[in-house]
Amino acid sequence: MNWYKRLNRAWRSYLVKKKNNSEYYLPAIQSFANNYKKRLKFIEYHLKREDYIFGTWKAILIPKKDGEERPLIIPNSINDKIVLKAISDYLSDILASKFKSVQSISFAYQKEKSTRDALIRLKEIHNQDNILLKLDIKHFFDEIDKGILMRLVEKLSMNGYVKKLIKSGITPNVDYSKLEKIDIDKFPKGGIPQGNPISSVLSNLYLYELDKLAISKRWKMVRYADDMVFSVSNIEEAQLILAQVEKYLLDYRKLVIHPLKNTSDAKTAIFLNPKDNSLKYLGVIFDGQNLYPTKECYYQLIGKIKAILKSTLTSEEKEMAIKKAIAQWCGYYAFTDISNSQIKWMNNVINYQIGKCKLDIPKVNIAHVVIKTRKRQNNRLLRLFYPIQMGEEYEWLNIYS
Repeated sequence: MNWYKRLNRAWRSYLVKKKNNSEYYLPAIQSFANNYKKRLKFIEYHLKREDYIFGTWKAILIPKKDGEERPLIIPNSINDKIVLKAISDYLSDILASKFKSVQSISFAYQKEKSTRDALIRLKEIHNQDNILLKLDIKHFFDEIDKGILMRLVEKLSMNGYVKKLIKSGITPNVDYSKLEKIDIDKFPKGGIPQGNPISSVLSNLYLYELDKLAISKRWKMVRYADDMVFSVSNIEEAQLILAQVEKYLLDYRKLVIHPLKNTSDAKTAIFLNPKDNSLKYLGVIFDGQNLYPTKECYYQLIGKIKAILKSTLTSEEKEMAIKKAIAQWCGYYAFTDISNSQIKWMNNVINYQIGKCKLDIPKVNIAHVVIKTRKRQNNRLLRLFYPIQMGEEYEWLNIYS
């Protein structure tokens, strides 16, 4: 195994990721960057000697959109982060053929796949006369059984020392000293660390047999991590699939799904008429025919731009930050069936906020960004979406004819 090559690739990937936020300027990252070749050689030396030891990791709480906090356990050192990323890439290569066999179902934590692909696939497989079944696993990462997981890892044809590192990577020594007792209790006693790059790959391995079961039974299914959606012909089929998935997860993976409910915010639910009771999935609403961003998604962009306008940035920096925010938003949502009225509403709200500041910042044209993004994504979307009639001024949206 060429450790240095994988470490170098992992470091470059880590650096690119950090360049997108303020962490890029932390002294530890700058110090590593200034001597990265020597640092990587040092890590490689210990990996080749098979005596590399992960350091103590830190426990932190990250705010969630619903006001709660997500407990995460992450490495303190850059060395550990790079080693984990290198192992994750190696593990992904080993599992590539397995995951390829279920590529029409599984979309999370895989190269060149995203939530957008999962949503496009859902729109593709769903018949408008069908109903939708949504399933969600309770505390997925926190409830993964390490014994079952390591037995799956042991069956893989891969470097034996890497298997030992994987075991260490999912059972780290954790420092809770900076947390209060009440916060420490929020951390799970079992499972595998969420946010860890090897945990992401291993989670797909853990559910790989479920994906195979779905293919063997010809279920119309899309899975993104622990969130699953099925397109089924009737409520009897939905209940049958629900029972079979529930039994498989409990018997073979010691996992439990959220109970079936009829409320709009239910994690496990049956949607008899998606047109009237739309499914919310991966930040997008699906009514059985069209995909739309949720209201929260629109207001998140507006809120972000308001924050930019109130910041201490110069007018030029604010202009660039606004363009970047809109480009990022459109990069995710341009593929959806955003209506003409919705685009105009967003333009009006954002341009009103810009006008209030009385700064030399040009008005935005979200429609223009949407068309640029759609053209870039056109090869993937061509077979899925029909021309959208939005008037002569938005004629460019009809790029799928």
